Amino acid sequence: MDNITVVAFEITDGVLARDGDTREQARPDVPQPDDEDTLTEVDAVPAIDTAVVPVEEIRAEDKAIRRRHLRRRLLAWLVILVLVAAAGVSLYLRFVR
Repeated sequence: MDNITVVAFEITDGVLARDGDTREQARPDVPQPDDEDTLTEVDAVPAIDTAVVPVEEIRAEDKAIRRRHLRRRLLAWLVILVLVAAAGVSLYLRFVR
């Protein structure tokens, strides 16, 4: 069952007769559902393990990621240069010869 809280305000031009008084509205009697949604030990839900990672390991991984990205960028530029050179040679052989 969810716990939902609602707060309502009324803005009026007039002065309130009893400032600070609140009205309570009781919820109608509703049968309470049983706790079939609640997890228990019988459900055997596995616990989540956590770990403490040293700062040096994080920095080493960050350096490895940066080197990998640099290699990818260099490879992408090399492929672009090879494609441009191939297109240039193709155009040269087609139109100049």
